[in-house]
Amino acid sequence: MMDIDSLLAHSAERSGDARLDGLEQRVWHRVRLTEERRHLGRIRTLAVTGALVFGVINGGFGLLVPANPPSEIGVLTLAAGLSPLSGMGIVG
Repeated sequence: MMDIDSLLAHSAERSGDARLDGLEQRVWHRVRLTEERRHLGRIRTLAVTGALVFGVINGGFGLLVPANPPSEIGVLTLAAGLSPLSGMGIVG
């Protein structure tokens, strides 16, 4: 089994140093990109979790509030059909 130094030396002999130029910078750039993606994933997860918690709390409080009783003056609404014009097919 070969160690990393001998593998790099063998690779450099075959193709020259052109492929190794800037290798460290490219590696660190990819490491930074990976860390940024991970960080954005965490932020996205926190945002979704926060929205879910907010929705559950808001929905839970909505269940605790009693429903409004039906209005006693429902006969005065347009949907009641008690308008004098409703017999002529005119709906307000």
